[in-house]
Amino acid sequence: MTEALVRLFPLPQIVLFPGTLIPLHVFEPRYRDLVAEALETDRLLALALLRPGYEKDYEGSPAIHPVVVVGRIVDHFRLPDGRYNIAVVGLSRVRVVEEVPGRTFRRARVEAVPEEGPPVEPARLARFLDLLHLLLCRGPGAVRQVDFFPAERANAARLADRAAAALRIGDETKQAILEEPNVAKRVARLTDELEGLIQRHLVPEVGPFHGPFRFDGN
Repeated sequence: MTEALVRLFPLPQIVLFPGTLIPLHVFEPRYRDLVAEALETDRLLALALLRPGYEKDYEGSPAIHPVVVVGRIVDHFRLPDGRYNIAVVGLSRVRVVEEVPGRTFRRARVEAVPEEGPPVEPARLARFLDLLHLLLCRGPGAVRQVDFFPAERANAARLADRAAAALRIGDETKQAILEEPNVAKRVARLTDELEGLIQRHLVPEVGPFHGPFRFDGN
């Protein structure tokens, strides 16, 4: 499997997914250097979630989760004092093979994480979408707004990634979903999370959800 060298941007409490956009405020000198180099070249960087306990070695190289997402800076603004506001869109999952020294910021050799497993069964995907749309309509406190374009509705991997980014669930849970290469298992895990959110946020209001609930965007 082909390896590539990427700039690592480790962060707490942020998990980027392919096909999603995230804004970042960059203020540390080492990450200003990272952004400056990226903007001068390919605009690429890899967002990594720091493991719990990172505070003890934050100024050094605290441990990160091994699966990260390569993203492209699609918009940026450099403030007068050298800080940056940037917008990053996720491109692909990769796995860190080894870190490579030589810059003020961290870099790593990475390899692609391909999708695995058979296609998601249509009934399972429909159930997942039913729950997601119910939560979007009736439980906005549990999920950020997420829009699916018509061409994405049959793409289970893209649907799962966009939903995972939108759900208000723990960072470690999001990371576990990110690291799952099997799309069907990813959808199943998200379905479980959606059912749990509905139980906590909606059942007192609307009662148990048994379906069907259809939403066609009209």
